[in-house]
Amino acid sequence: MTEQELEQNLIKQYSKENEGCEWKEFKNMKNGFNGHEKDDVISYVSALANMEGGHLVIGVEDKTLKIVGTNTYNYTIQQAVLRLTDLCANLSSEGLNIEEFVTDDTQKTVWVIHIPKHQPKLPVYAHNKAWQRIEDSLVELTPERLNAILEETSPTYDWSAETIAEVTLDDLEPKALQKAREEYKSVHPRVADEVDTWYDMELLGRAGVAVKDKLTRAAVLLLGKPTAVHFLAPSVATVTWVLIDGQGEKMDYEHFTIPFMLTVDETLAKIRNLNQRILPGGTLFPDIVKQYDDYSIREILHNAIAHQDYTMQKRVTMVETSESVTFSNGGYFLPGSVRNAIEQTDPQKYYRNYVLSAYTAKTVDDKELKMEYIRNKSFNYLHFKDMIVQYLRSFGGATRAELNMLLQSKLSDVLTEEQKIRKIGNMLFALKHKGVIKLSEKKSGF
Repeated sequence: MTEQELEQNLIKQYSKENEGCEWKEFKNMKNGFNGHEKDDVISYVSALANMEGGHLVIGVEDKTLKIVGTNTYNYTIQQAVLRLTDLCANLSSEGLNIEEFVTDDTQKTVWVIHIPKHQPKLPVYAHNKAWQRIEDSLVELTPERLNAILEETSPTYDWSAETIAEVTLDDLEPKALQKAREEYKSVHPRVADEVDTWYDMELLGRAGVAVKDKLTRAAVLLLGKPTAVHFLAPSVATVTWVLIDGQGEKMDYEHFTIPFMLTVDETLAKIRNLNQRILPGGTLFPDIVKQYDDYSIREILHNAIAHQDYTMQKRVTMVETSESVTFSNGGYFLPGSVRNAIEQTDPQKYYRNYVLSAYTAKTVDDKELKMEYIRNKSFNYLHFKDMIVQYLRSFGGATRAELNMLLQSKLSDVLTEEQKIRKIGNMLFALKHKGVIKLSEKKSGF
C-alpha cells in the first residue's frame, strides 16, 4: 500500500477525532510510549478506555492525518501490547490489539492501536491517574465519569469457572483428590461423616469446581495430573522459584506445575526461612523469630495463584534473596494504584477467578496454624518497610504519627502499643540509616 493509499484508507476509517479516536504523531516510541503524563501513548490509551474504547492512530499529523511515520523503537506488536497491559492498570487484554502499516513507497510506519472499553467498575490508569478526553485535551477523570464507571454492573466472566469438556476424573491426581476430600471435611465438620459417602464428582460439585458433572479450569489447576496441564493451554500453569545471590546472580531455580493442591507445599519448601534475632529494647535477651511468618508466606502464594490473569500466559514467580522473597504474577493491580489501595475503605468488590479464589480461601487444612496467624497476624520487617516507602512515595512524605497510624493495626496483636511504636521506630531508623528515607527539614516527618 502506498503512502497516499494508506492515508486515504485511514481518513475513510478514522475520519474524525473524538472520544473514540485520536490521531498522534509520536515520531519516536522511545519517549512517546511511556513519557510525560497527558502526552504519551499510555495516557491516551487510558483516556479512550475510560469512555467506550476506541482507536489511537500513531504516525500521522494531528488534525490532518497526513502520514509522518513513527519509529517503533524495536517494539514488536506483541511486546507493545504486553507493555500496555503492564503500564495501564486495569486495561483488559481482550480486544486490545495493534495494526501495523508500512508504506511500500516511503517505508513509513503507522500503528493503529485498538483499545477495548474499560471493564465494569474498573477505570484504566496511566501514571497512577485515570484519564479522559474533554474536547482536545486530556484531563484526569472527572468525579462524574468516575462515579459512572464505579456504578456499572460487575463483570460476569470468570476464567477459572469455565468447564473443559474433554477433562474427566481420570485426569485428576488421586492424592490431590483425597487431600481435597480431607480439607472439605475439615472446613465443614458437621458433614464430615457424610462426605465420605459422596462420589468424587459430587464432592467437586459441592466444592464449586465442577458444574453439572463437568470439571472447571480451577479443578485442573488444583487437582489435575501434570499430564493434564495441556488442557489449560495457552495459559501457563507454572510457579517458578529463583534463588539470587548477593551479587544479583542466579544460583538456583526450579519449576512447579499442577496439581497446585500438592505442589504449593513443595514450592514453599524451597524458601530458606532462616532464624532472626531481634533485640526489642529494654532487655539483653534477643527474640528469635523466623524470617517469614509461615501462614503469611503461604497466603501470598495462594493469592498469586488464585488471582493471576491466566489469559496473559505468564507464570507465578518467587524470587528469593538473602533479605526477601518477591512474588509476582500476571495481571494488573485491581485498585489501580497503591494510593487507591491505601485510601480505599471498603473491601475490594471484584476479584479475578472467583471460583478458584473462593476455593483456595476456604480450604485451609492447618487449623492450629490458622488460629495462631489470626491471633498474631503480622508480616516480616521487609514487608512493613516496603509499605513505609510506598506510602511516602504516594503522598510525598508523612509525619511519624501518620506512619504509626498506618502500621500499628497491622502489627502483631501480641505486642503492646508501646512495643508497636518502638518496632515502628526501629524500622524507620533502619531505613534512615540505609539512606532509603530521610527526615524533613523541620525534622517533624519523613
